[in-house]
Amino acid sequence: MAMLCCGEHPVDLEALWARLERDPAFFDVRIARDGGFSEIPQLFTKMRWVNSTVSVAFIAMNIWAILNFSIPVLVNDTMFVDVNDSNTPDHPNTTPTPDFLILCRCNTFISELLGSTSIIRPAKVMAIAELFLLTLLAGKLGINCVKGYINKKPHQRWYAVSTIFSEDLNRIMTLSALKALNYVAPSVLVPKLMSFLLPEVRCKELSWCLVKRIFCAIVGYDAFLLKLWEVASSMVKEKETGNHLKILLIGLAFLNQMLGIVQVSLHVRSRVFEFIFGGEDGVVSSTELAIWKTWEAMLAQRIFEDLPLHHAIPVLFTFSDADFQRLALNEAQTGIKARMSEWSLALAVARDPKDPDPEDPEQPDRE
Repeated sequence: MAMLCCGEHPVDLEALWARLERDPAFFDVRIARDGGFSEIPQLFTKMRWVNSTVSVAFIAMNIWAILNFSIPVLVNDTMFVDVNDSNTPDHPNTTPTPDFLILCRCNTFISELLGSTSIIRPAKVMAIAELFLLTLLAGKLGINCVKGYINKKPHQRWYAVSTIFSEDLNRIMTLSALKALNYVAPSVLVPKLMSFLLPEVRCKELSWCLVKRIFCAIVGYDAFLLKLWEVASSMVKEKETGNHLKILLIGLAFLNQMLGIVQVSLHVRSRVFEFIFGGEDGVVSSTELAIWKTWEAMLAQRIFEDLPLHHAIPVLFTFSDADFQRLALNEAQTGIKARMSEWSLALAVARDPKDPDPEDPEQPDRE
């Protein structure tokens, strides 16, 4: 007999199959028409403080990792390096340039065509790119902070506050040049390509999308190899000085950036929002997108109104797809769970051999 131990009593799966085969009513949830705002006071738990503290620590660590790598490269390294001396440091604090990168090979080929022997140093380019992205995100965060503080229009004000916690801080937490690989990750690439193939094929958009994805794949691959090269070199140098704490921080920062190539939490949250706001067709129209963004703005407003400040900030900072599910869905009073309590004799415990078989239509049901 197939049994599933769940909760206080095991469930007889064969008996459940027989019941649902006669009455296939599986789902007993309803969409909360008030947006789930009435349940906001229940969102706060003390674990929110722990999760928020950990997140802030990772944000600080990632900012330190970017600055720790980029600033020495900008100060010590030259922009160009001779192709014949690419593996020889031209400064005591400069690491050799790996010549096995795809972009290095392309750069060398272009330099030979132009009759030059110099190539752009990849580490310099990556340092400039990461500092530029960090400055860009920090600027966006600052603008949203100003909007949230001085803007009098409620939608713009509270949407800016929502964006600070749901996007800006999360993106800074895992920012790196490795993010280019996000666009070629299967979980991101496949849905994007399918959007250009269904319901009709759009060749122009599909071709441009493939070109951008190929470029991101090359940049991301080279960024990964270069980052790995730099991390390994830094660890070797710190080992010689016996600075084990810095070795640990360098390793954790690199691991954080690797795991953040595809931010699963943001991806899953976006997909759950599409499920609710996109409707049956799963395609979010402009009207549905406006409702989505308005709900996020009103959620931020209600959280700050219904909770004290020291509770509201960690709740909004750690708001996840599970919290959205809790707010958006309500369990119906009648449905499979309510009916399973009525079927307890057939489902909750293993039946006695003398009991009637629930799959036998000739025998009466035990209600």
